[in-house]
Amino acid sequence: MSVVLIGCGGTGSEMLDCLARLDWVIRALGHPGLRVKVYDGDTVEAPNVGRSQFYPADVGFNKAIISVQRANLRWGLSWDGFPFHFQPTEEFIGGNSFGQVDLFVTCVDKAQFRADFAKLCRGRGFHHRGDALFLDTGNGSASGQVILGHCCTRTAYYGNKAWLPNVFDYYPGLDGMDDDDTPSCGMEEAITRQSPPINRMIADAAYALLFSMIRFGSTDSQGCYIDTQTLAMTPIRIPG
Repeated sequence: MSVVLIGCGGTGSEMLDCLARLDWVIRALGHPGLRVKVYDGDTVEAPNVGRSQFYPADVGFNKAIISVQRANLRWGLSWDGFPFHFQPTEEFIGGNSFGQVDLFVTCVDKAQFRADFAKLCRGRGFHHRGDALFLDTGNGSASGQVILGHCCTRTAYYGNKAWLPNVFDYYPGLDGMDDDDTPSCGMEEAITRQSPPINRMIADAAYALLFSMIRFGSTDSQGCYIDTQTLAMTPIRIPG
């Protein structure tokens, strides 16, 4: 199963850890496992430590490279990390060899990127089967969501199971939405702006969803909404 993980920061680094554990578990059950490529152009900074899968010794290193190296060493993998940002453009897709991708996972904090990626999928800007999936993870300061949908539109879908709307189908307002790009200057400010458990909770929910899909071949929900303050997790039921 070919997976492209876009973003390896707070949620992305946690998601990579979950994917590595998922790979180990499903291989033990006879599945051929995952082949993962990770894209992130940012470097680890001090406020990242303790709030995600980064350690003090990681500061100054590229997030994708250091995270994939660690996963490969821990789990005996040969996954690939790329020290640059995934660009949702025809030019980027044409200049990079993706081959057949089964699942794209977006762990980015920019609404416009998620909208642009979804629009690229709709335009079939790269080669993928009609049943390729798009798993989006997004969060605010203390809440977030996991939404699994198809890359293509309903009319372009030709799989043998129900078509699932993706995050952009649910939230077309992502296109043109302003993002808060103010960097966190220190750990205290970073913790004040975002609840530390949210990234792990989002990744674990995505892990649970993917395990159910792979192990049992189906799921009743295509994601969930999570709130760290109320400890609530509300499933997103598949439309009937």
